[in-house]
Formats: sequence, C-alpha cells, structure tokens
Amino acid sequence: MLDVYCSNGFCRDVTVESSVNYFVKNGITKIEISSGMNNTETLLFLKKMVSAGIKLRLHNYFPNLDQDFVLNLASKDDELRQMSKALVLRAIQWSSELNSEYYAFHAGFRISPKPFELGGNMVTAEQVSFVESRDIFVDQLFEIAEVANNYGVNIAVENNVYDIDNYARFGNDNPFLLTGDTVSDITNFFPENIGILLDVGHLKVSSQTLGFDKYEAIRRWKGKINGLHLSDNDGKKDTNNGFDETCWFYGISTEHVTAVTIEVYNETPNKLLKYVDTIESKIYDSYS
Repeated sequence: MLDVYCSNGFCRDVTVESSVNYFVKNGITKIEISSGMNNTETLLFLKKMVSAGIKLRLHNYFPNLDQDFVLNLASKDDELRQMSKALVLRAIQWSSELNSEYYAFHAGFRISPKPFELGGNMVTAEQVSFVESRDIFVDQLFEIAEVANNYGVNIAVENNVYDIDNYARFGNDNPFLLTGDTVSDITNFFPENIGILLDVGHLKVSSQTLGFDKYEAIRRWKGKINGLHLSDNDGKKDTNNGFDETCWFYGISTEHVTAVTIEVYNETPNKLLKYVDTIESKIYDSYS
C-alpha cells in the first residue's frame, strides 16, 4: 500500500518551515509541499526533516524562491518559459536530495497570464494556437524528462481546471492544455516516461464547464495516470473541499498510481488524517 500525503497548498502566506512544523506537530508526517515562502536555506531545513523520518514530496510551484510569476512551460514568452523550466529543474534536483521520487506540475496555457489573473480572473486575451502551445510544451517536457531520469525522479503533468469564471471570459476557446476534453488533450505527445497527475477536483469542474464525460477522460488516460490529487467541489469552482465515501471518484481503477495526495484545504489536521485513513483503508484497494 502506498503512502498517502497531505498537501500544504493552503499555507501560502507563511514560511515552509512553519507549515511543515505545524503538520508534523499535529501528526502529519507525509507532506506534499506546493506553497509557502522559501529561500535557498529552505532545502537544508527540509533535508533535516527527512533525516528525522518525515516524508516529503514537492509539487508544481515549489521551490519558487519567492519569484512572482505563473509557471507556464507552454508560453511563447521566452523569459517566462525559461523561468518556468528553471523552477521545474530546481524541484527535480531538490526532490532527489530529499529522497523523493515523484514531482508533478501543471500543464501549460495558450496564454501568458499574470499571477493576479489565476483563480478565474483571466483578462489576458492574446492566445497562441493550440498546436503551437502544445509543441512548445512538449519540447520542454522532453528536456525535463531527460534531466528527471538522470536524477531518478518520476515526472507527471497535472490536468488543468477550466471553471465557470474562465468560461465567461473565453467560452469554448479554452486557453488551457489538458483539461480532460479531447480537444485539449496532449498526452499522446508526452515522452514515454512522463505520466499524468489526475486532479479529480479539476476534472470534475472542467467536465461540467465544457460538457464532457469525466469517466471517459479517465478511461482515455488509463495506463498514464501515476498520481492522484483528491478533493471535491460543486463542479463550478475548484474549492478543495473534503469528501466522503459517496464521492464520485471512489472505485476508479488506476493500476500505475505511485503518488496519492489529499488536497483538501481549510480542515483541521485531525480531519486530514481521517481522510488519509479512509483512502488507505478503503479506496486504495481500487487502485492496486
């Protein structure tokens, strides 16, 4: 049975040291770090935590060294693309030093948004074509895959979320790659050793926004899904709510999963640990 981690994604405005110490103090010893203020000294702290028996996994924007930009490996903006790749390569190196074998990041965008535009506030209008953005992104993936292989780190791309606010701005001209529909699907172009981190909350929202079958998307990605982000929402916005045993994603069979994370926000540590117990004792049989 694989370890189930908890995300610190809701700890954006504190240091990584603070959020990790908070989790550990409250009994959470398997932590996925995707946010928090950090600097070049943070790696030393994290290595000490690993030495003490804490299991860590890095995700998406971490470690960004407090740079304020939107990670977008599909951007036509060369400077932004290079900053994005530098972040990903740093995360791979840090993962190796932390004895962590899995790192995932979001699929790219056909636009180059500013940080304030995330979360349904898109105002950027200029889009490159789907084919051009796909090719840019895939070129970056092949470079990253080679580096990751040398470090012994498994890489995955997380499906993007397309919610009602962004639909009000862009309609069916979806600016995101890999939201679950067939139009934005780029997985057939992935390097062989790069998988998919399936965020079930993202998929639920995107499927309702764009009107596609979320179960069909999962069937289409069979054999490529190697990680899971688990949370729930109302299908309109990705709110990282909790879930119970009636949740839609129970019973999904995914043979190649190597990383599972509870990505529920605004819950007590005790509640997060209950989600971990539920997944490890009941749902995970479906993934084995």
